[in-house]
Amino acid sequence: MNGGAFAGTLTPDSRKVVDYSSATAAAKIDLREGRLVQLLPEWRPISGIAEGGSLYAGDLPRNDPRCSPIFGNWDGLPPILAFAGGDDILVTDSRALKAKVPSVDLTELAGMMHDWPIFSFSESRKAQAAMAGFAARAVA
Repeated sequence: MNGGAFAGTLTPDSRKVVDYSSATAAAKIDLREGRLVQLLPEWRPISGIAEGGSLYAGDLPRNDPRCSPIFGNWDGLPPILAFAGGDDILVTDSRALKAKVPSVDLTELAGMMHDWPIFSFSESRKAQAAMAGFAARAVA
């Protein structure tokens, strides 16, 4: 998996439609209606992400768990809830995690970008409700 964090910026304009960009996605979001207006074409090519991964790994092999947790030992972990956007350039990493750890509860939503559960459009709110339910069941 390539990372586990993002840096996003929201820049409002006079119509309350914002431009959002993160490490892997860009979109226009209508804050008034809480909906995704447009998912912009991926602006970070796979070659750039692969190059970044090589720089991060340095002399370590890229399949070393210190470079990518997908190659680590996942035994004994508590239940995992994960969300992926079908248009996220990193969606294959989410699928690889599900293949490695079949008990992962993965929701992949077509047409969504990276970070989609953090917003306020309807799909995001459903994901947030699922997170709340998941957490409540985990601590019950």
